[in-house]
Amino acid sequence: MTTTYTTHQRIAALLLYTEVDGDGSSDRKVFSSSTNPTDEEVNDIINETEDYIDEYAEYAWRTKTVTDEYHDFISSFNRWGSYVDRAGYRIYEFQTKRKPLVTLTKLEAWKSASSGWVDYVTDHTLGDAMYDGDYWVDTEDSQIYLFNQFPIVGKKTIRITYNYGETTVPAAIRRVTNLLAGALINERYEMYMQVDKDSSPAMNLAKEWREMAHKILDEFSIREVEVI
Repeated sequence: MTTTYTTHQRIAALLLYTEVDGDGSSDRKVFSSSTNPTDEEVNDIINETEDYIDEYAEYAWRTKTVTDEYHDFISSFNRWGSYVDRAGYRIYEFQTKRKPLVTLTKLEAWKSASSGWVDYVTDHTLGDAMYDGDYWVDTEDSQIYLFNQFPIVGKKTIRITYNYGETTVPAAIRRVTNLLAGALINERYEMYMQVDKDSSPAMNLAKEWREMAHKILDEFSIREVEVI
């Protein structure tokens, strides 16, 4: 199982994972196929944590795909889009629900019961800039613009499929992943940080780590993710 935001070795380091040898001495360990949890089980927990972080932040620091994300086409502002008239151009602009947008692979508009869905990517012209072509994609702001060619007015009459995500993982996100994954391991396997094993029950430590992680994630998300 591939992980992106952290590794099971980093989780072992956070937990100060040790085992007592036959001579009574404690040695630092890493997760493996013979430990409890195993390295694959820890990787599964890391993957679960990565998914949670992406969903919580509505942002990703790895490549992901959204399939058939629906948007409304209405004449007033809503959370994800707005219909405006700029310098004589009719424009509908909306933002992807996950960020940052990398590539738009499908942009479908519902035309009518007889015409069904029409894909702008295959049937219309992608512009090089604002007001050019039938639509334009601004990957910097994760924004999509429709010009003159529109779906019918209504709920869920726009449907998009796209890839999103950064290519590097910031240290803050790696730290958040370590803490949240470590908290899950503490809860599920009742593992203790060695230095706190006599004073901090696993559940209490998991709560502390989860609170620390969310504080970092909330502050990081405010800096990096624009909420519209």
